[in-house]
Amino acid sequence: MVIDLEFLISRELLGYQFTELKEIGLTMNDDANNKFNCGETMRIRDIAPTIFRQGEIVSVCGRTKINTKVLANKYDSNIGEWVYTIEYLGGSDIEIPERYLEKYELI
Repeated sequence: MVIDLEFLISRELLGYQFTELKEIGLTMNDDANNKFNCGETMRIRDIAPTIFRQGEIVSVCGRTKINTKVLANKYDSNIGEWVYTIEYLGGSDIEIPERYLEKYELI
């Protein structure tokens, strides 16, 4: 399930407070160390597992910094790395580790 954290926090859905979200490993993603920003056009790298559809052109629509072991294990990543919510041309979305994305310049 993909969660829009800014909406979740602004509406205080499910009774979570911002501090509670941080405790379970979710942040507002205000860290400037991420490579990609919302709205950027990306390409799924050829090294990505097939579930991510290598070569597809996508748009970044969210990002989460991995800051717990639970999230690190879920994404086979390390604490401090980023996971991005991306949207495919057809409108479906998925969360993907940063290492499987590369910038794509529209010509």
